[in-house]
Amino acid sequence: MRRARILIVDDEADICILLGEALASDQWIVEWTTHPLEALDRLKGGLYELVLLDIKMPEISGLELLPQLKKASPETAVMIMSAYGNVAIAVQAMKEGAEDYIEKPFRDLEEVRMTVNRLVESARVRMENRFLRQQLEERFQLGDLISASPRMQEVFSLVKKVAPLSTTV
Repeated sequence: MRRARILIVDDEADICILLGEALASDQWIVEWTTHPLEALDRLKGGLYELVLLDIKMPEISGLELLPQLKKASPETAVMIMSAYGNVAIAVQAMKEGAEDYIEKPFRDLEEVRMTVNRLVESARVRMENRFLRQQLEERFQLGDLISASPRMQEVFSLVKKVAPLSTTV
């Protein structure tokens, strides 16, 4: 199994370095950036299982960036980080697609590792699910069936309409 990729996005390099060292392992590739818009470019250009995203950044806030990250890579898990413990911000982040929230400064790096592990595994399941669905769609599509008959064209049309429904025919 390939190593999971994690991206840390925080305007403070010290936080990025601390987390990068704490999360470095033989199962995770940890990258970081202090530029939030660069993070969006990286996510569009590659596969990441998890993004650790700071809320308060000068270029663009984490809450503004979050929907863009989720749009670029819906399966990627996002954990919000903030030094300003605020329940309203955490709730808003969760509504925007974040899967977890952690306050800075970090009290227990082992707890952070456990949360990261859970989120990485969750993202992997979503990614595998998407891949398997694509495989099924490609394997069982009607594109492999060919007919010039108007009656068969009607059958194909009906099958396409009924196929997404969860009912017996």
